[in-house]
Amino acid sequence: MAMDLSKFYITEIRRALKDSLKEDEKVILLGEDIRDPFGGCFKVTMGLSKQFPERVINTPISEAAIVGLSTGLALRGFKPIVEIMFYDFMTLALDQILNQMMNFKKLWNIDLNITIRTAIGNESYGATHCQNLDYIFRDIITIVHPTLKDDVYLLLKSAIQENKPILFVEESKLYKEKLKCR
Repeated sequence: MAMDLSKFYITEIRRALKDSLKEDEKVILLGEDIRDPFGGCFKVTMGLSKQFPERVINTPISEAAIVGLSTGLALRGFKPIVEIMFYDFMTLALDQILNQMMNFKKLWNIDLNITIRTAIGNESYGATHCQNLDYIFRDIITIVHPTLKDDVYLLLKSAIQENKPILFVEESKLYKEKLKCR
C-alpha cells in the first residue's frame, strides 16, 4: 500500500483517533485538556470533541485517576484511549498500571482493551518532560514507538483494536514532520 507523502505524523495520529471513534462507539478518549479549544498539550486531539462531544472527556490532573478510570471503563466493555501529556508523568500512573490494569489478565483471565498515548522528546520543556522511561515499562506493558518510517496510522489503529493494554509513545519532535516513504 503506497503512503501519501503529504501526511504528517500528527495528522495520521489524529486520523487514527477520529476513525476509531467513528467506527466503534465503545472508543472513548480521556485526558487533560484534550477537548477543544485546547486539543491536548500538542493539539493532537484538536477538533475531535466537536465531532464526538460525549466521547472526548477532559479529566482532572491526576494520571493515576485517569488510568484507573480507563481500567474501569475497559472492564465495562469500553475501549479507552488515554492521553498522558508526557512520558515522564507515566510514573504517576504506575501503581494503577502495574497493580490493577495488568493483573486482570493474570488473575481473572479478563482482557482489557486500553491504549495509553504519551509524548516524549520535547527538551524545550526541561529535563522532567523528555525522559525515555521504557526501562521501567518494558517488562510490564507492550510499548509501541512509531517513527517517521512507520505507518503511524496503522500502528495506532492496531493498538486501539488490541485486546490488551498498549503504551503508544509518540515522538513530540515529529508531530510536524512529514512521513517518509518506506
